[in-house]
Amino acid sequence: GSSASGVWTALEPERGHVGLLEHSTGQVEPARRWAFPQGAHPSKVLPTDSGGVLAMFHWDAIRAELWCFEPGSRAPRWKLNVVDAHEQHLAMQELEGLVHLVGRPGGAEVYDLARGELVGSYATPRVEGLRFTRDGSRVAAFHRGVFFGWEARPFKLLRSVSGHECSIEALAVSTEAGLLASLANDVSVRLWGLEDGQERRALPTRGYGTSGQLAFAPGGRAVQLTSRFHKGRWSVESGAPEPLPAELQPETSEVQHSPDGALRWQVTERGTWEHSGRLVRLSDGQVLFEAQVAYEAVL
Repeated sequence: GSSASGVWTALEPERGHVGLLEHSTGQVEPARRWAFPQGAHPSKVLPTDSGGVLAMFHWDAIRAELWCFEPGSRAPRWKLNVVDAHEQHLAMQELEGLVHLVGRPGGAEVYDLARGELVGSYATPRVEGLRFTRDGSRVAAFHRGVFFGWEARPFKLLRSVSGHECSIEALAVSTEAGLLASLANDVSVRLWGLEDGQERRALPTRGYGTSGQLAFAPGGRAVQLTSRFHKGRWSVESGAPEPLPAELQPETSEVQHSPDGALRWQVTERGTWEHSGRLVRLSDGQVLFEAQVAYEAVL
């Protein structure tokens, strides 16, 4: 994951550790490298704007712990037990010194980042997946064929929209374009206005399939669908198909860009169970990080 400021990206620099890579230098400083609990692997990692990191460790399907690390400290500043925390339905975001934990059955909880204390909560619909906007101020989520949008502060539900005939599989949000993109089992990708929730257009997917990863190109000028067997890219303005970028090789299964557009994370399938990931700085094409991966990364 990347911090909202675009300064840090979290990654696993070596087995059993999590570290923060600084975008300007392409390096992981020793003070920003922390060891996992023995036998654990983080299911979600979020850099904080202060240069620390929030890491979610799942011990089983619904039981997890949230740890907060600070630069230069080996032990976590605080940790929380989180129950009913299904990995696929959970997301977290830092916003103005608060940590929003969204996706649990009872709604969302808000914790003070400095102390790890619960300071508030708000009701949310049941969700199967969600995305925060880049600045963390709004959340888009989906459950079956309905997607929801609400403000993370003051915790107000903005709208719920039913548009797809089948279950939604993925979402992408672009504040630059003012749009939300959704992929569903009805074999369609649709664009929606962030402000009014109205459908802008359905994109001509030509039956590209029902699963994959959606992402907006830097600046929100195009939306891209990437999966192992199906790839597509469309202009946001016209909805017309666009040529695929060079990095979308046949074996590419995932492509994402950091919020500032400076980095690209690309996952390539080498075999049935083998995946390799590369973090590339776009200004000079330098590969900052490369590793075998077996988990979802969100920049």
